[in-house]
Amino acid sequence: MKLSLETIYTLVYGSGSLSELAAQKDMDAVLAYKIGRALKRLRKEAKDIEERRLALVEKFGEKIEGKGIAVPQEKLPDFNKEWMALLKEEIEVEVRALPRSEFMAGKAKLSPAMICDLLDILITDEGLVE
Repeated sequence: MKLSLETIYTLVYGSGSLSELAAQKDMDAVLAYKIGRALKRLRKEAKDIEERRLALVEKFGEKIEGKGIAVPQEKLPDFNKEWMALLKEEIEVEVRALPRSEFMAGKAKLSPAMICDLLDILITDEGLVE
């Protein structure tokens, strides 16, 4: 499946829906395996994205004694330009969306927020998405 780096980064570090779904204890083993496998692949990609973000912080940042590195206000536009360009990139990730009915049959509890965050990525809604 082709995903933007922004989508991957947000799924892993932002919304929390994917981690919340993967942490559910009552779902059946097959569904848990499929979700865990997808999470592992997405986390690997997100880690690579985070490494690139940190490299940009190094590139544009300045050392602040006792606090590490921060991007100064005057360099933020250049930092943001490169960061946003990176996040727009799309890559192929070996993740397959499953019908919502498979989540229900596998005893996964899907909140409305989870469905919004994961629809078309891990969850398909039969009749709306192929």
